[in-house]
Amino acid sequence: MTLIAPTPYFIELTAFMTYMPVKKEVVETTDTGDWAKDPLKATSNGPFLLDTYTKDKGMVLIKNPNYINAEETSLQKIDVYFEADSLIVLDSFKQGDIDVFDVPPVEKIAELEAESPEFYIFPHLEPYIIT
Repeated sequence: MTLIAPTPYFIELTAFMTYMPVKKEVVETTDTGDWAKDPLKATSNGPFLLDTYTKDKGMVLIKNPNYINAEETSLQKIDVYFEADSLIVLDSFKQGDIDVFDVPPVEKIAELEAESPEFYIFPHLEPYIIT
């Protein structure tokens, strides 16, 4: 990559997922982006690898033995569930069925802030493409 102008914040930009490395030959095999959902093709250089992906259901991430700090990574597996209804997600969290969720029901935020020491809001900036 060659920058055409001074960009003092360039290093910070590389934290965004749009700058994550992928294998060019893998990406060029399809124009639909399916490579990112295929465990045999998905690129990963982080602590976890894509093990399985089920459309509209979820995915399973497993520990990446090739990660530079693999011995420091204590989790062996992460189950990710996709659920559009934020009230169902909140209920699953309260019942202990899930450990983390990222989009609380808007109408429950004040209640969660008042009741739960586990609940907090932190700033999060991420680029999105909405089609």
